Amino acid sequence: MNLPAQPEEILAAAQSAIEAAVRREEGAGRSDFDLRVAARLLGVLQREQRQGEAAEAEERAGLLRLLCAHGMADDDLAGGASVDELRQRLCDGMADDRLAVDDPSLLVHLWRTTLARLAIDNPAYRW
Repeated sequence: MNLPAQPEEILAAAQSAIEAAVRREEGAGRSDFDLRVAARLLGVLQREQRQGEAAEAEERAGLLRLLCAHGMADDDLAGGASVDELRQRLCDGMADDRLAVDDPSLLVHLWRTTLARLAIDNPAYRW
């Protein structure tokens, strides 16, 4: 599973929305909506390009800190494990009670990761 949406998926969705707006004949209202959707998708893609790499690096570092602190890390993690693999390791640790779901360090990591993702996907969202 790849999270978040990949750039190719966002571009394809924007292209579809623009094509739908161009083809639409029954009224400008729907075309305007499709164009607004396309513009927002392109905005997500721009923010992903600007902020995505740093957000992923911070998430990876946070995952490694959590896994190491709770004895769930081995030598293979620091070298080349993907963020998806680290997330899975974290989930496995919570599932088998090596890491409590209410652990303060976990909650801080999840909050930071969520805020970083929101800054890309929906920066106008206010929590």
